[in-house]
Amino acid sequence: REEPTEPVTPAPKVSTKFSDVLAFGGPGPERINGRLAMIGFVAAMAIELSKGQDVFTQISNGGVTWFLGATLVV
Repeated sequence: REEPTEPVTPAPKVSTKFSDVLAFGGPGPERINGRLAMIGFVAAMAIELSKGQDVFTQISNGGVTWFLGATLVV
């Protein structure tokens, strides 16, 4: 006895248009945000290990200015 098989439906096509990828619900903003967060975390830990300053000390010693500058560059 043969079991009934359900028809296979193809996966919907994903748009690769630049405006769709960077749209609010697209995959671009989430990946960019995640990768920038990783870079920021690693940079903060590297400075903490090299200078002995914790994150709060880094921010109070002009870290906000560096953050804004890096944000503009990226």
